[in-house]
Amino acid sequence: GSDLKGRETLQQFFINYLYIDECAAKMHYCHANTVCVNLPGLYRCDCIPGYIRVDDFSCTDNEVKRCSQVGVGPAEVMASCFGSAL
Repeated sequence: GSDLKGRETLQQFFINYLYIDECAAKMHYCHANTVCVNLPGLYRCDCIPGYIRVDDFSCTDNEVKRCSQVGVGPAEVMASCFGSAL
């Protein structure tokens, strides 16, 4: 009924008038080797190709970090640590 329409109108208001692109406004905590991805109401930091996640805001290409995560990454990562595919 009218209550649902009221919620839709309020939601549209927030999207149209209160929406902030944290990436474009540089209001994010993404560090080097990441790309800020804007989402409605929030953002995320994605690793650029060839890098692995360290935490929610940073990525690394450090082989030591990569090898410390053996068993949780793709076969290519594990192979780079041991010199051959497993």
